[in-house]
Amino acid sequence: MDSAKTFFENIAEDWAANHTEKSTRLLQRIFRERIPALHSPLLDAGSGTGILIPFLHDKIDNEKCIIEYDIAFNMLIQAKKDYVSYRRVFYAQGDGHKPAFKDDSFATIFCFQFIPHLENKKKALKEFYRILYPAGRFFILHFMDHHALNHLHREAEAPINRHNMPSAVELSQTMRETGYRVEEYEEREDLYFIQAQKP
Repeated sequence: MDSAKTFFENIAEDWAANHTEKSTRLLQRIFRERIPALHSPLLDAGSGTGILIPFLHDKIDNEKCIIEYDIAFNMLIQAKKDYVSYRRVFYAQGDGHKPAFKDDSFATIFCFQFIPHLENKKKALKEFYRILYPAGRFFILHFMDHHALNHLHREAEAPINRHNMPSAVELSQTMRETGYRVEEYEEREDLYFIQAQKP
């Protein structure tokens, strides 16, 4: 993960430019139509420059507490600059394979455009399961299917060109093997979505 960390540290200032008016509209629609009320504390895993903060903040129906969690310190610094007006948002640097949180720490974990960048997805899913509350919910979201994601990454520079995403069917099965109850999954050309729960 060291090479991935270096890659994301170096592109942090430009990363927010990937979040366009079009992606804002997509997130607005997805959160309106697909995302139920969320509970905090909430971990935004692989948070990047924090583009989900406004959407997550609006969906939380109890006392708001969001942890932005990313391997790249520069991503977190950029997020803090861009979303300074949001209260009860905290920032933590770390690796998704070994998050330094206690068992049963979060009511919700959200992964947006993150899972492909995990080298050992099953290990990370086990760790997220560990730190999730019983009955807590786990969400995975992308704007495209796994075929398009993998093509996009193959066209990128190293080390991202080696990163991959399994199909929603395959990843859902891995999650079930890890202990999650998969409540919903859908994969189509413009959406990759999984909602699961820790029993």
